[in-house]
Amino acid sequence: MDFFDILKKDRKEWMHFWEDYKRRLPGIMIPYCAFYHLDEPRVRLSLDQFSRPFLDRIYQKNETIRFWKAKAAKALSHRQEELRLVQEDFTIYMIGALGLEDSAYFPNTGKYIGIIDIVSVIANERIEELPSIAIGIAKGIRSSIDREEKAT
Repeated sequence: MDFFDILKKDRKEWMHFWEDYKRRLPGIMIPYCAFYHLDEPRVRLSLDQFSRPFLDRIYQKNETIRFWKAKAAKALSHRQEELRLVQEDFTIYMIGALGLEDSAYFPNTGKYIGIIDIVSVIANERIEELPSIAIGIAKGIRSSIDREEKAT
């Protein structure tokens, strides 16, 4: 399910769409909601701040997004050894969400999930910074793993 399917819905149905989106992507969206302490009023407030033209502009930038996403993946690949990260440690998702922050990461069932919120990235005009945003997430995850290892 793609976040931008929200554009197929009447604005009155956006909260129902969010609940369905969260239900269909539980491994990503449930930790995301917990990380940001998102209850229904806060989600509704965030969704109400979006205009349909704003979301449509982001959706129309799909080719640009794909280009920068590929550059981000390449940047991570080139720095994998330096960051001492293996696929079992983390997964980074680029998703549409509530535009709260460009990125976040959090532990989830034995590994870390990193999220790049394309809504926030585009709103903040940082699409060209996707590679450095992804590297920043990876560095944060590496730092968290190092702290956990020192604690044990």
